Amino acid sequence: MGEKSTAPAASWQPSKPEQPEHREYREYRERGEHPEVWLTYMPDSPPMGAYIESYRRSLDDPEGFWREAAGAIEWDVEPSQILDETSAPLYRWFPDGRLNTCVNAVDRHVAAGHGSRAAIIYDSPVTGTCERWTYDDLLEATSRFAGVLRSLGVNAGDRVVIYMPMIPRSWTPCAKS
Repeated sequence: MGEKSTAPAASWQPSKPEQPEHREYREYRERGEHPEVWLTYMPDSPPMGAYIESYRRSLDDPEGFWREAAGAIEWDVEPSQILDETSAPLYRWFPDGRLNTCVNAVDRHVAAGHGSRAAIIYDSPVTGTCERWTYDDLLEATSRFAGVLRSLGVNAGDRVVIYMPMIPRSWTPCAKS
């Protein structure tokens, strides 16, 4: 057994990837300009104009921005309120809306005729495994697992804890349940 240290534990800090700082970024940072500025001038980056416009709108009009973004989601119950600020600083987005994540992530792609497209490509250098899951595969797996949970008496609103290792075969079926 090793000896116990009497030194105070250092607080954990995430490590930053070892990458050389881009020259233009450093120049803008040193002038105190916002990072979005340097993105527009990096010669090896794709055009960032649409991103920056969207980013600015999300800051200037967050409620309008997210109202518009919510239009791209299929809702079971569309929200009439976008942001609930009654318990600030604990905000609630779309408090009266209800949706099914699996419908938005899987079902609607199959319904739109994209079932044969790749939804997940799992490539693990650790195990040497490579799997391709289509939207059709995901819909079948999630539907089957939802049936298993129903047969065990699990209903909407119930809480279930499931161990899911980081492999698609274990975690994809859980989305629909």
